[in-house]
Amino acid sequence: MERLRIGLLSYEYPPETGLGGIGTYTWTQAQALARAGHEVHVLAGSAAPGPKASAARRERDGDVTVWRDAAPASARRLGAVLGRLGWWWSRNRLENGLRMRRLLGRVAAREKLDLVEVPECGGEGLFLPRRWETRKVVRFHSPAELIMPFYDTRPGDRRLCAWLERRGYRRAAAATSCSAFLAREVAHRLGYRQPIVTVPNGIDLTQADGASTFDLRAAIGATGATGAGAAEPVVLFAGRFEPRKGSALLGELVPELLARRSLHFVVLGEDLFGHGERELVPRCRARQGEPQTGALHLLGRRPVEDVRAAMRQADVVLLPSRWENAPYTVLEAMAAGAPLVVSRVGGIPELVADGSEALVVADQDVAAHLTAVRLLLDNRELAQSLGAAARRRVEREFTADGMAERSLGVYRRVVEGAG
Repeated sequence: MERLRIGLLSYEYPPETGLGGIGTYTWTQAQALARAGHEVHVLAGSAAPGPKASAARRERDGDVTVWRDAAPASARRLGAVLGRLGWWWSRNRLENGLRMRRLLGRVAAREKLDLVEVPECGGEGLFLPRRWETRKVVRFHSPAELIMPFYDTRPGDRRLCAWLERRGYRRAAAATSCSAFLAREVAHRLGYRQPIVTVPNGIDLTQADGASTFDLRAAIGATGATGAGAAEPVVLFAGRFEPRKGSALLGELVPELLARRSLHFVVLGEDLFGHGERELVPRCRARQGEPQTGALHLLGRRPVEDVRAAMRQADVVLLPSRWENAPYTVLEAMAAGAPLVVSRVGGIPELVADGSEALVVADQDVAAHLTAVRLLLDNRELAQSLGAAARRRVEREFTADGMAERSLGVYRRVVEGAG
């Protein structure tokens, strides 16, 4: 097969700007495409301040070439105006779009790229020259128009950000989505007219199984064994602690759970808005003194290898999101063989089957989430069975190499169509 020269445009790329699922996807996809023998260039953001960020920086990440750049000064000036209005989402898209236009120009002057792929939600495709339209693939992850209602955002910011993103993903040669759910949402709610190919996210199992020295139970002071009947079981929430990820439900569930059982509830992830300290901790303290009170631990953001290790050590992983596409947190938990409780939202039911690979419960139903967590804590056989089945599902359907292979089918059609 012909070797392709592929450009993946994504502000997020670990470790420097690996902020979430899009960064995880971009790293996983880039490495898998390179393993398949293709030339891969990642165009990413730079966290370097001041003069150090004045020029594009070239790095190697294994067999992948990474180019990093800061937003141009003109973009930062325009962004500052939006920042004064509190329009942070639009500012991000504007700065990122201008960054990627400049960076792609610099890279394309040195490297001949057959095609580029851009996420719909970061503005990466916003200002690309029109000559790239026949060689541009859009990857749908989480359009701001669909998720901004879950955040404290200004109406003007919502409207402008939606317009900027739409401008960035229009006129593409092809489009893919991480889930059939999002493909339908983009068509029906956002009016996207082109066909969208569903290419599920994949995970690098070799990396997921990698060793880590992180000891979750030691970090929180838990003693004894894990599993049903353990004296001090651990329930883990891994991810950003925010409303879209279920912080409101956790504000009700965790105090009730800790008041009724002697266990450890661990929040492992960034809390940008302070919901944990401001809301969850006071609610748990209000229940102190009741029988069999457990303990809450806010461990903050940790390296991804520590998160994977924590998932392998937890008795239950709980992910009560309000909106999701195809979250890598679920795939990480499945790869870890963790007993999993998730909400029935978005593309999650496409990843796990209720009752055989995870317990999938109604969105925002506190009682249902509590019942599911308690069931897995009390039934070791069921918990182990679900975790093992979820791992097998990942091995069958959600590998990094499988994702790359499906994507290459789309990429080749684009290159052939562009002549």
